[in-house]
Amino acid sequence: MTNQPDAWPQELLRKADWRFWEEQTYDNRSDFDEAVRRWHARLEEDQRFGWHPDEVALSAPRVRVEYFGVVPELEESDDFDGYEDGEDYAALVADLVSDNGRDFTAGELLYKLHNAAVRHLDSVDHCYMEGLQLKGEDPSSGVPVYQMIQGS
Repeated sequence: MTNQPDAWPQELLRKADWRFWEEQTYDNRSDFDEAVRRWHARLEEDQRFGWHPDEVALSAPRVRVEYFGVVPELEESDDFDGYEDGEDYAALVADLVSDNGRDFTAGELLYKLHNAAVRHLDSVDHCYMEGLQLKGEDPSSGVPVYQMIQGS
């Protein structure tokens, strides 16, 4: 890692326009890419931003993405009294590793993030991803840390 805060893009996946839903994970990238293509085809013309899944989005072998959602197993427990501090949602983290050990394409990053987060997001109002915003770099590992921008 670089340990240089300005080395990472401030925003990622702003053109992805994706919704985490149906608790479906994908076994392979081609099925996921087709689902994204079908989703984008449903969007209004002015909402299509030119999604380029094969472009390198992040030149890092690992990334941490923070987001909020629900933990289904916890909520189904008889002892569940809500999340910390009375929040409606739990703070969650997805630690992702690139396939090639060097970088993530936009498609690979969205695919891995979807599979990691969909079960936590498919039942919440803010299940739409509007991109990722750089929070910083983990001081111990040098891994870039992003916050998912969630909308409804």
